[in-house]
Amino acid sequence: MNGAKIFAVICLAAATSVASFQILMIFRGNLPFNTLVPFIGINGAVIGGLFYLGIDAIGANQPEGQVAKKILLIRDKAGRVLSISRAGGDSVSSAFPSKKPLELPAVDRKGQVIGLSKTMIALGLVMEIFLSFLLVSGTFTPLLIVQTESMEPTIMTGEMIWIRGVSPTDVRVGDIITFTLPQTIAIATGGAEAQTITHRVVDIIYNGDKINFKTKGDNNPIEDTWTVTSDMLVGRYEMQVPYIGPIFTTLKTPMGIATVLAVILLVVGLPEIKKYGGFNDV
Repeated sequence: MNGAKIFAVICLAAATSVASFQILMIFRGNLPFNTLVPFIGINGAVIGGLFYLGIDAIGANQPEGQVAKKILLIRDKAGRVLSISRAGGDSVSSAFPSKKPLELPAVDRKGQVIGLSKTMIALGLVMEIFLSFLLVSGTFTPLLIVQTESMEPTIMTGEMIWIRGVSPTDVRVGDIITFTLPQTIAIATGGAEAQTITHRVVDIIYNGDKINFKTKGDNNPIEDTWTVTSDMLVGRYEMQVPYIGPIFTTLKTPMGIATVLAVILLVVGLPEIKKYGGFNDV
């Protein structure tokens, strides 16, 4: 057994062991699920990485694909293929000295399966990281881009912010919260549709077991005319995500959309251009 095989066996065995341990912790452990979320996220990344390395080592250990029999394409002056011959390889080639036989590699089915497995693991890792981020954030909308100047200079227009989902009982005066303003209230205050707003809490109103909030934008002269109820709360502002917000804002412009489309066309079309641009008579 060579080094690549040994490395592959170690990686796959380690990934299986870590995965088994994580399953036991989830279903047999005594810790609350919320406490396990960061642990699950880190373990998931480790498991995926080990599986990827193991499968990659298996792929690196595969022999090179065998070369298929030589084939000959006979074309007319317009470049149309008149016939294709596989039999007789060299003897057929010698009958047409101006034509060079084309060698095609045999289809490597095992290599295709390994490549597909690596791709699926990589996609799974991306999804696992994304879901872990949602779980840690405690909300399905953890990242938002501020659209107005109402919170300047604390939060500048166009900046991306990270929101963490919290219980209304954890909110304090002075916290910056994000909430959804229902369409009925938005229309009554001059808006056209439901809005997601990030403002600072200036007062907390307790009404029995219900908690409501009065808010105000740092850059606004007066408090908001509405009262934020607990069911409108999305989360509490944690931090700004530097540099990302302006990029997304630019991508929403016509020039940004055109740039994205151009990049997609290049990525998708360039391999085809190279493929067809490399055609030569054989």
